[in-house]
Amino acid sequence: DELAEEIVLLTQGMDALKYGEYQKAIEYFNDAEKVNRFVPYLYALRAQAYLETNAFASAEADLSKALRYYYQTKKDGAKELVIYGEVPLSREVQKALQAYNLYYQRGNVYHHLNRKQPALEDLSMALKLNPSFSPAARYQILVSQNKPPEKIEHIYPVEISNVTINQDEGMSERPPGEATAS
Repeated sequence: DELAEEIVLLTQGMDALKYGEYQKAIEYFNDAEKVNRFVPYLYALRAQAYLETNAFASAEADLSKALRYYYQTKKDGAKELVIYGEVPLSREVQKALQAYNLYYQRGNVYHHLNRKQPALEDLSMALKLNPSFSPAARYQILVSQNKPPEKIEHIYPVEISNVTINQDEGMSERPPGEATAS
């Protein structure tokens, strides 16, 4: 069944990522995307592998997809987590996937791509969503002072081996408003 295949591929990708086999992780996540492309955390995880291989444009694209699939903007401008029947992740990984972390990561990626304005916008959004998030504040200063990019820290503050996947939960077909492939 597709859910079981998806879980196996995601688990294999997370294991490869954990052990520093970044190209292999990318391949597993690519295969998982073929099974179900509407898995937001797939993109955040694959972005990590792209970051480790300095594929910044690919990391930016995946972080943008993760933000689009995971979050909706409410009327007050706040980001609201929207889960589309996703496979449940551990509490630590859910925390790491909060919007402020994804904006922080993408801001770093934009800086590596020499795109100062989008970098500052994403870092500002990270701070708006979590004003006490000191890594974003520090990096925002670095970008505004035109200092060179630093190695991007992992989005996940815990080992990926702590990720738990519950096979009893189902996946939705696609997020609301997403067009079908033709």
